[in-house]
Amino acid sequence: MGTLTLPPCFNLQEDCKELRSSLKGLGSNEKKVIEILGRRTQAQRLEIAQAYQTVYGESLHKRLKSAFSGKLESKWAFWRSSESKVKEAPKRLVSVTKLLLALVRGNRPENTPVDRHIALNDAHQLHKVVIGKGGNEDTLVRILCTRSIQQLTATFNYYHQHYGRELEQSLTRGGCGEFEQALRYTVMCYRQPAKFYAEELNAALGGAGTDDDALIRVVTTRAEVDMQYIKLEFANESKKKLEDMIANETSGNYRYFLLTLVGPGDLGMFSPRTSNGSMSFYSPRTSNGSASLQQSAGSQNGSASYYSPRSSGQGSFQM
Repeated sequence: MGTLTLPPCFNLQEDCKELRSSLKGLGSNEKKVIEILGRRTQAQRLEIAQAYQTVYGESLHKRLKSAFSGKLESKWAFWRSSESKVKEAPKRLVSVTKLLLALVRGNRPENTPVDRHIALNDAHQLHKVVIGKGGNEDTLVRILCTRSIQQLTATFNYYHQHYGRELEQSLTRGGCGEFEQALRYTVMCYRQPAKFYAEELNAALGGAGTDDDALIRVVTTRAEVDMQYIKLEFANESKKKLEDMIANETSGNYRYFLLTLVGPGDLGMFSPRTSNGSMSFYSPRTSNGSASLQQSAGSQNGSASYYSPRSSGQGSFQM
């Protein structure tokens, strides 16, 4: 679930007029710009940019770039067209490029029954590649990028059952290059996306200095997808609220914009009260490690939903 607070009605013409007025002259109304663009989906922002270009004959991105600077300027860059310039990648990143292209093409079936035979065979194929006894990088890319999420979940479970470890752990043994790292991240995002991004944010905010690039990337790309679940995982891992950490580590319009995307701090609707009436915000998991939230309740066999930690050695994705 995302954290964007969207207006009841999207008025493209009015947004363009408001932005034009706010960006005109020497003194830009930065907060007004943030309130508009910070409460629109990516698709709506692209519509606004195209309409702005048509009506006023200038690039909205260039206008924003001239009005803002520093870290906040980097924000706008993440909201431009999603087309990737992977053709410019050096030869050493050909494998990574191949994986990324396969992922963004999205050539995977949806809502198809899980084939246990294929899942088991894929698990064996993945293991052969990992230990260097068969297959190649193309085998890994084909399986990870053409199977449905449900099918991959079954494959990951079979892999764990037969080889005693998670696939991403086995990939760690295969090397530490860009391709191996990309594969590990891909598997981790499939299995526990909210936990993965929470760890990314924790690393970005918890070190000696703030990793603004990582912070901007995660917040801008997940705000309208699953930021509520990421916030819960972040609180469980760090025992701190994400919005509090952002407020402490950032400042000015940069902070205001990030907090606009992350959303309000009240997560009561996602944190059931305990028997004594207190909020269980910092304890979203039960004693067996599964998520205690109603939204993440799994099936009777102990499987967890896609954003929840695995319990009893199994996990499932419910997109």
